[in-house]
Amino acid sequence: MFAELELQAGKIASAKKRLDEILPQATRGDDLELQGSVCALYAKVLLAHVDDPSGAEGEDTTDVVEPW
Repeated sequence: MFAELELQAGKIASAKKRLDEILPQATRGDDLELQGSVCALYAKVLLAHVDDPSGAEGEDTTDVVEPW
């Protein structure tokens, strides 16, 4: 998954943007393994975003998006 690679490379805002795009589709499906993987990765991205208050990649707001 590209978002995982972006997160590992320190591109937190880019990973969050990519996950924001696919999160609604991934959480509405019947594949529980996919839902769990995407939600766990989204949690990692949110934690990384909070841990980096400098606003990685020019993004300086932290808004939590409800997936449902």
